[in-house]
Amino acid sequence: MEKLVADKWESEEHLNHKIIDMINTDNLRNNLMELAKLPHLAGTERDHQLAHMIRDRFLEAGFDTADLVPYDVLLSRPNRTNPNLVTLEDVEGQIIFSSTYQEKPLHEDDSDPEFIHAFNAFTPAGDVRTEAGRGVVYVNYARVEDFDKLEELNVNVSGCIVIARYGKIFRGNKVLQAQERGAQGIILFSDPRDVALEGVEAQNVYPNTWWLPGSGMQRGTTYMGTGDSLTPGWPSTAQAYRLKVEDVQLPKIPCQPIGYDDARVILKKIGGTPAPSDDWKGGLTGVAYNLGPELQDRYSNYTLRLKTHNVLQIHRSYNVIGTIKGEVEPDRYVLLGNHRDAWGYGASDPSSGTAQMLETARVFGQLISSTGWRPRRTLVFCSWGAEEYGLIGSTEWVEENVNKLQERAVMYLNTDNCASGPAILIPSSPLLWEPVTRIMKMVPGVRDGATLYDEWMANNVAQNRTSPNPVSIRAINDQMMKLEQVFILPAGLPGRPTVRHAVFAQSQFDNYAPARFPGISDLLYRIEELDAAERLEKEDEIRKHISDLTIMMERAASFLQDFHLI
Repeated sequence: MEKLVADKWESEEHLNHKIIDMINTDNLRNNLMELAKLPHLAGTERDHQLAHMIRDRFLEAGFDTADLVPYDVLLSRPNRTNPNLVTLEDVEGQIIFSSTYQEKPLHEDDSDPEFIHAFNAFTPAGDVRTEAGRGVVYVNYARVEDFDKLEELNVNVSGCIVIARYGKIFRGNKVLQAQERGAQGIILFSDPRDVALEGVEAQNVYPNTWWLPGSGMQRGTTYMGTGDSLTPGWPSTAQAYRLKVEDVQLPKIPCQPIGYDDARVILKKIGGTPAPSDDWKGGLTGVAYNLGPELQDRYSNYTLRLKTHNVLQIHRSYNVIGTIKGEVEPDRYVLLGNHRDAWGYGASDPSSGTAQMLETARVFGQLISSTGWRPRRTLVFCSWGAEEYGLIGSTEWVEENVNKLQERAVMYLNTDNCASGPAILIPSSPLLWEPVTRIMKMVPGVRDGATLYDEWMANNVAQNRTSPNPVSIRAINDQMMKLEQVFILPAGLPGRPTVRHAVFAQSQFDNYAPARFPGISDLLYRIEELDAAERLEKEDEIRKHISDLTIMMERAASFLQDFHLI
């Protein structure tokens, strides 16, 4: 009982500082060099090698368990021998311009046969082209409001190939918007206004600065869901029933990323409607950022062609799960995780996070072997597979272990990119405010502050809270742990059954952005455009969802009452 109610923060303060002192920055550096030495796309041989290496490191550290957990999942890859291309052709079919499909090598040994060609995962193979002299539309960031503006300006994208800037929203939402507006294909590029703020000259971009050079292309998934698309809601184990690929909600139009050097060639030739404002203009000099759909008169015999050869296949992907059994509450899990796969070498995303996870594992293992100490709760270290394609490895594992996790998981700490600039940024549930600030007060500063907290306070306004009566720690911990579960909708959000949190979720229109009370915003979207009967039906859905939310809020308020009250 004494161990159950004891506050390890207070009783083991010396141990916390010992853990911090045991971190070896040389190990972090060496880990990162090994992890980022070669490309390791999900499901490739190098990805498997790293999974085995991480499993072995957990075992060497003295973990109680360390296992490879395999799932066979649907992934997407470009054709190695037949790259995706964007071309400009004349009326006789002669190629005037052809896009590049790999970045320009910066050093002699930069090229690696396993480094994939530029592509956007889960977009289909396709071959589409415009009419001569017209059919290309620049759509800014391809957001809902951008397409609405084009409609207002009478610029019709139906049947056209659209070209859009990366940024602002998730690329999958860009493809979906283009598809729903009738476009036959979409080209994505990173604009200098977003990725090369000091200029596009050689001295102002990588490797001389950190800004993107002109041949840089952003690979990424366009899948709007999470997990294996063939087994929604269930783990992709050997016995799982799998949907047919043609029944899965994947993009229907081809899409290809290009560098801004190639984008300049295309954008300079677009005429038609001028850009409506400076917000639509990027940073390419000599480019007016006209909207189209016509090309300029001197290019009236040109057609734009988009040809992709992406392939869907089932590949094996491994999660690595290691555990250190807790001493007091072994049935409570604190999870620390990060994905392992990358579109390329992945030095920042995700290997900076995996490098520290491996060092953290080593430190905990050494602490256990040298002192006999064990954590209060069971620690679960997770190296996820196939995250870049749509959180696949982590989703499949949660689907396989959902009953245990709902009852036993205390919190999950995700690390991913561990180098993010001069100011610390920790997006999390508001319930974790106090432990996060408490930890920051213990960690030495990296610039001019005594601690990370001091440095953080220099840039942010924060307020202290009052560490509770130790006797009620267990009950308060359970309140914190279980409160989030009050807001889980068993049937999911209206129209999004796999998204179950009613208060915090990703936006339906931008998978990168958070939404508060997402069901409400989803149901209100374009309600004014519905006819009378459709609007009445939608309003009834809104009333029902508000009822659900009201009941949840009442449950949450009740859950936070004194423990003895039912």
